[in-house]
Amino acid sequence: MYSDQFGETLRGRRTALGLTRRALAERAGLDAGFVRDVERGTNLATLRKLARLCAALSREESQQVVGTISQNTRKHVKNR
Repeated sequence: MYSDQFGETLRGRRTALGLTRRALAERAGLDAGFVRDVERGTNLATLRKLARLCAALSREESQQVVGTISQNTRKHVKNR
């Protein structure tokens, strides 16, 4: 599912940067619990919050996350 794949990608990018959930949340101006829920796939982020999460990552890491979103969106639209 989209949210599971996105959450896994976000977690992978966050840990690759050596960031805790709290550190990523602080960079993005979000709650650490929200980041946890997004990573677990139990909460879908709005576009505004996705942009904040991506901005909190490095440029390269952000591009990886956005690529995952784009791929999953295309699959979702194609399967409708």
